[in-house]
Amino acid sequence: MSSEQGSVYASFIESQVKAEMERKTNLDERGSRLQQASSLTVGLFVAALGMLLGKDQRMTEPGLGFFVSSVVFLMLAFLSGVVATRLFKYKVATPVTLMAMLGEAHWTDTEITSKNNTAWLNVETLQHLRPGNNVKALALLCGVVAQGIGVILGIVTFVAVAKAGTILG
Repeated sequence: MSSEQGSVYASFIESQVKAEMERKTNLDERGSRLQQASSLTVGLFVAALGMLLGKDQRMTEPGLGFFVSSVVFLMLAFLSGVVATRLFKYKVATPVTLMAMLGEAHWTDTEITSKNNTAWLNVETLQHLRPGNNVKALALLCGVVAQGIGVILGIVTFVAVAKAGTILG
């Protein structure tokens, strides 16, 4: 048997684990940015509406309904960002397993056996990491859609408030 046996598979599996770890990091960062953008947008909408209305004007029912709907969707986007940054459990080689690799039982394993064992451990990690990342990706997608709807409703709110205040005619 050649020492190259299984190298292509082991390398491929290792690259899949690396890509999934990078995906996890990317999803976490994007989820965090979604949280920040959604909460900032709510704050900006409140401040802008306050300036548009002034201290003596009240919001009409349509404007208030659109505003509340906008805030609800932006908060859904925020919560989706929270889910996207959630820490999902995934398996990795335990310290006991790693110590066993250094011990007498495995230190003298052939290169082929070592590749096989580490590839199995990488597959274990991948089997648990990928489903969590898929949940994160779905949450992120839902959050981006909710954020878009929230922003559109915010724009509709400004139009309704401006019309009610005869700013637009």
